[in-house]
Amino acid sequence: MFPGVHALSAPERPAVIMAESGRVPTFVELEHHSALFASAIREMVVHRGDGVNIYPQEIENVLALHPKMSDVAVIRAPDPDMGERAKAVVQLRGGLGGSDELATELMAHVCRSIAHHKTPRSVGFVDELHDWQPADLPNGF
Repeated sequence: MFPGVHALSAPERPAVIMAESGRVPTFVELEHHSALFASAIREMVVHRGDGVNIYPQEIENVLALHPKMSDVAVIRAPDPDMGERAKAVVQLRGGLGGSDELATELMAHVCRSIAHHKTPRSVGFVDELHDWQPADLPNGF
């Protein structure tokens, strides 16, 4: 393994290798046939069922400008109507706490800068984004 790369495993899925990039981890999944599939969270494309592709980096760039924001990652999430939707995972500045009101404020901040259909449909708050794992998200996020 290279420095900053950690192997993770779970009995219900193939081995996963997490490479720490200093911001958002990159996950590499080692399939049973030894092929590597790398997907950087911030490079994923959200594919909506209506043919619209949403690029997380575009949303992250807007959210990063919000004065309460310390760090952000936008991820894809399943959506029963559209196939996938964008979710924002954010770390706030100076120990600020997340709330429904702040989530609404952040979504409105994005909506003022880019097309409405690209706005994340939910926001989750984490204490440290660099230590974030998908399993750390609150239920219902």
